[in-house]
Amino acid sequence: MKKRDYYEVLSISRDTGDDEIRRAYKQAALKHHPDRNPGDAAAEVKFKEATEAYAILNDQEKRSVYDRFGHAGLEGRGGFDFQGAGVADVLSHFQDLFSDFFGGGFGGGFGGRDRRGPARGSDVRVEATITLEETITGTKHEVTVEGAAPCDECGGSGARKGTQPQTCTQCGGAGQVGTQRGFVMFTTACARCRGSGQTISTPCEKCKGSGGIEKRRKVVVSFPAGIDAGQQAC
Repeated sequence: MKKRDYYEVLSISRDTGDDEIRRAYKQAALKHHPDRNPGDAAAEVKFKEATEAYAILNDQEKRSVYDRFGHAGLEGRGGFDFQGAGVADVLSHFQDLFSDFFGGGFGGGFGGRDRRGPARGSDVRVEATITLEETITGTKHEVTVEGAAPCDECGGSGARKGTQPQTCTQCGGAGQVGTQRGFVMFTTACARCRGSGQTISTPCEKCKGSGGIEKRRKVVVSFPAGIDAGQQAC
């Protein structure tokens, strides 16, 4: 398969600066990412093309060679064959290239997360009614919300009371495993512990090892002065 021009892949000109290259890649990667296009072979190809283009154009030395000699100038320079690689390998490379935008993770969702900590839960929305006077002066109200909270039985660890999660023996607690391809090392989330760095041999009976439960609780919400109908407070 003949490779397309890298600038054409990212829809940018040859004098585009580094920041614009990153923005162009972000736009293309989000549009064609496998998580957003499950089973779409054409989107998978475009995602691979965009990632390869960014890997070259974001590297000043490789970009200079490419500008002078095209694809032929990059042959034999220890590059990664994105077109011939599997999606998992390309996603791993994508995470490394793009960690500055997503906080160290993309595969399996678009929110960044600490591999050793819990994933951020979904936002909780509650409608509240305040008086006209309160919209002018600002106020605080206690509201009842229902959502995920740390399990009170295991303290959020996911392990049965009296036990502790164990360091994953496959990744040594790092949450990642590395694979070597040519001169490039790629890292992926550990399959055994799913990136947490820990395994649970005896799960908590209440939360089934998840560390969280659905819980109703009361929180105080601040409504700033000047808030209008339909606006959000926190």
